Amino acid sequence: MSTRAFRKILPYLIAAAVLVYTVFFVYRKMHDTLPVLPEEISACVRIVTAKGSGCGFIIEIGQEEMVVATACHVLEGYDGNSYVELYDGVRVFGQQFGADETYDVAFLGIPYEEGFTKKDGDRYGSVDITSYPAIEPDTDCRIPDITGSFTDPLIYEGKILSEGEYFYELDRVLMRGSVSPVSGSYPGEGMSGSPVFSSDGTLLGMLVAGNEDGIIAGVTVSDIARCYGLL
Repeated sequence: MSTRAFRKILPYLIAAAVLVYTVFFVYRKMHDTLPVLPEEISACVRIVTAKGSGCGFIIEIGQEEMVVATACHVLEGYDGNSYVELYDGVRVFGQQFGADETYDVAFLGIPYEEGFTKKDGDRYGSVDITSYPAIEPDTDCRIPDITGSFTDPLIYEGKILSEGEYFYELDRVLMRGSVSPVSGSYPGEGMSGSPVFSSDGTLLGMLVAGNEDGIIAGVTVSDIARCYGLL
């Protein structure tokens, strides 16, 4: 290329470089100014599969991957087109492991790779499953509903009625609770896998079912830890 020709295209090259830099700067600025959320909310995820969607929550941010806990039935239809959506809208793929249909608990490992690094992973919260609080009747509980919005989730509040009760419809013993409606709605479709917290933010368990009467069924945190190999 001659010097004259290069001089003609130089302004366009400079303009293109400025545009690329501007797009990159805006992208980083958007991510650097994400709303600050309580750690338990920023740990929540949506899981979308060929058969529908559900929820989950990050339980570990390791050196090589993040680990998400969810309900086993949420991962029905999980394939190469499925994804995990994090609270800031980033979509990643996770490898399923440790599924236990008896407890209805499963896990996804989200590896760090090009485009999603350990530094990116450190932006998110995680939920502790290594402490096992005594779950007495009438223990206050709350469940974040991020199916509509991560940044402004509905919060269902209520009581844990029993740490273990047999549910005939599900044919298993599960944690039983009752929550009040929010904006006329109850925990429903798409919320399976959501964390169930105490009033102080301690994890009590994970939602696996609910009905329009506000009755919820869940797996206790100790059962989640047992499936993860901690107990």
